[in-house]
Amino acid sequence: PGDGPPSSPPLAAMPSGVRRQMNSPYTMLDPKLVERPACFDCIESGWPEWRFKLMSWLSLVDLRYPDMLAACEQVDVAVLQGENRRLQVLLYVLLASLTTGRLNNLVRNTENENGFLAWRAIVREMEPHTAQRRIAMLST
Repeated sequence: PGDGPPSSPPLAAMPSGVRRQMNSPYTMLDPKLVERPACFDCIESGWPEWRFKLMSWLSLVDLRYPDMLAACEQVDVAVLQGENRRLQVLLYVLLASLTTGRLNNLVRNTENENGFLAWRAIVREMEPHTAQRRIAMLST
């Protein structure tokens, strides 16, 4: 005994939150194993890279985030229920901790910890021409 590498604890012995995350079909890897994006400093030239890093990291948290964020950029998302509400609040908390200045003000002013609306407000702030062009395309 003790000659080989220590084995991982069986899944049943892990706390329920860890078991649930590891069993989730939407989680690729424990996000703690990959450095999360740095806090965004509101410098416009850094927006594309920060957005890419955030989206990549969020894909590790839950594979549904990229599609959900793309959808919420187009339309307002109401307060959700159940698992989607958990994703909504988690996004809100992440955006609150990863933004500063005017973008953090947008997050703080979002009602009901609706991370999807906060994300939409951030994208509109950082990409105003893109948002206006999409709205014009949708209305024609």
